[in-house]
Amino acid sequence: MSKIGQITVVDRILKKQSLIILLFSIIGAFALYFQSLYFEFLINFDDDLIILNHPELHQFSLENLKRIILEPLEGLYHPLTSLSWMVDAHFFGLDPFYFHLQNIILHLINGVLLYFLIIKLGFNRLSANLGALLFLIHPMAVENVAWISSRKDLLLGVFFLLSLISYIRYFEKRSVTRFLILSLFFLLALLSKAAAVVLPLLFLLISWYKESSLLKANVISLIPFFVIAFLFGLWNIQIQSDAGYIREELEYSIMDRVFMLSYGIQYYLIKFFVPTDLSPKNLYPVKEDGLLPIVYYLSVLLNLAVVFMLYYFKKLRPLLLFAFLFFLISILPIIKIIPTGNDIVSNRYAYMTYVGFYAIIPFLLTKKNIGVILLLGITAIFSIKTYQYQSVFKSSIEVWTAVINSHENNDWGKAMALNERGQVKLKSGDRKGALSDINESLDIEPSLKRALMNRSVIYDQANQLDNALLDLNQVLEDNEDNVDALRLRGMIHGKKGNYTAALDDLNKAINLNSERYDLYINRGIVYSLNEQTEEALSDFNKSIQLGQDVEENYINRANLYFQLDSFNLARKDLEKVYSKNQKIYRNNYLLAKVYFELEENEKGLNVLNKYAGNQLFASNIAQQLLAEGYVKESIPFFNIAIGDPQIRDKSLYQRSQAFAQLKDYQNAIDDLFAILENVPNPKFFFEIANYYKELEESEKACEFWEEASQRNYPPADAKIAEFCN
Repeated sequence: MSKIGQITVVDRILKKQSLIILLFSIIGAFALYFQSLYFEFLINFDDDLIILNHPELHQFSLENLKRIILEPLEGLYHPLTSLSWMVDAHFFGLDPFYFHLQNIILHLINGVLLYFLIIKLGFNRLSANLGALLFLIHPMAVENVAWISSRKDLLLGVFFLLSLISYIRYFEKRSVTRFLILSLFFLLALLSKAAAVVLPLLFLLISWYKESSLLKANVISLIPFFVIAFLFGLWNIQIQSDAGYIREELEYSIMDRVFMLSYGIQYYLIKFFVPTDLSPKNLYPVKEDGLLPIVYYLSVLLNLAVVFMLYYFKKLRPLLLFAFLFFLISILPIIKIIPTGNDIVSNRYAYMTYVGFYAIIPFLLTKKNIGVILLLGITAIFSIKTYQYQSVFKSSIEVWTAVINSHENNDWGKAMALNERGQVKLKSGDRKGALSDINESLDIEPSLKRALMNRSVIYDQANQLDNALLDLNQVLEDNEDNVDALRLRGMIHGKKGNYTAALDDLNKAINLNSERYDLYINRGIVYSLNEQTEEALSDFNKSIQLGQDVEENYINRANLYFQLDSFNLARKDLEKVYSKNQKIYRNNYLLAKVYFELEENEKGLNVLNKYAGNQLFASNIAQQLLAEGYVKESIPFFNIAIGDPQIRDKSLYQRSQAFAQLKDYQNAIDDLFAILENVPNPKFFFEIANYYKELEESEKACEFWEEASQRNYPPADAKIAEFCN
């Protein structure tokens, strides 16, 4: 066997061993993140805003696909990410298990791709194995994996890494095929998340690192990528600006922003090496006496120290420079040069910024055995930290509790987080807990508008309408054009019967924002309460025009049609809702009532029968039907409810009342006899007597009135005196 052949065999053996190690790293990372499969959607932490509240993401269709491709989602444009959520929801419904599973799978794929990228960059397989392992277990990636809304970073990672690998392949041997593959992955990365705009700069960096003499030639070939990235970046800035995400931080001077920029660089750099004290949110700093916190000023010194290190270690300079330039280029879209949101730094943004470090640090440490041991020790510590930090993202309450705890020294931040946790509790039905959190928030920041709004909602739900108005008046005193406050105050005025005041507020809200369908719903309800049915119908029609996919719009119009005895029109709206969503009992019950009014009883019963498997629920349906005059229709559900021993006697009695209303007195008597076996209530003897009287069986009637009288039921005495000797 030739020497070359021997090397090839050895290389294949090493490659096989390396892939086995990579496989074990993948399995270990999956086990590390396994607990996140059982985490919830995070309410008030984007999962509801960009996934749960968008029905176009819940079912795959050409129309929905067209919408996610052409329209930004809540001020962000990432159609490929939206498509991945659509696929999850289409096949598995809104089960968070499968959303989390796809997040984990994407993270593992990125670990594999990083392994191959490190090799393509020229590093050995041991470095690639350790770099991939470090990436897979790094605590700074927890937010990306455990939080469903961070899917866009994971999907970006897939095409980001594929773009870099494809570029190196194109760099090594140019061909039209390789250029087209590179272009495809670049476009897919952009459609996953706008942060991919830095890829052309990273292509140049790789060109310099691989062969600096070819840098100029590569600049020319990359011009199309730079043009596309520039235009795509400008468009995304405009989208965020239109959505109100661009902050106008008047309280920060130009020098403040320089120090904040420096701090952002240091934060991401330090957290790579020391990922402790991590928080789901890192808010903009609070100035005291006109100064930022001291760490912002110290960050400049630390950045200068990094520059000195790059200068001092001359032999390692190309490696270190490549890693740090990769880091600096990658954080350009996330470093808040243009301030957005309320976070100055966000851990999830660092997901792809450390690629250079994952390559060179294992390479440098593995030069000595002690370095390998040190690196394995670091990965063990990071794994423990990652496992522990995941629990923060288990639920919305856990997330906001972590934010509260991490902002003890930031009054505004703590108040904001308390309010958000309170709102989560409110949405889950814990009104008492919500009020406690929101009151604490307002104790810290009495003028926090979102907290005042949330407390007014709680007061509204508790029917403390005057307290709700006090909070809303305070909100509107500082901002008379707050559409949400005007909407809610208008509804509260409507509940109090102050229809003129209600319409004043809702008219003003609509004048301020005429494209919100919910405002027309609210005004339509007020018109309906004020018996202005024509105006109410006009508003409900407008709400449907603006929100064609919103079930509530059709339900409100159907309710109005029902009140107007326009049952066929109500039927049309309700059947439209039913065809898309058969899970909401309130809607289905209304549809059943429409069928009953149209004398299509079988259809009405079929709609309600899906709830009849639960005897307690069947009892509730029967009672509701009986109370609303659908007596005959209530009988089948009482028949089911009687099968539950816990409510048997109650259901028998209620069915006897239904039979009596239908003048089926014999069945009413039979039901009461069945109850008497367990509950010899004198009232039941009295009612049996009454039913016998209706059947013109006077002797039996007198017999049972006498029995009721003997059991001390006074109304029986009057009947005996009137009808019996």
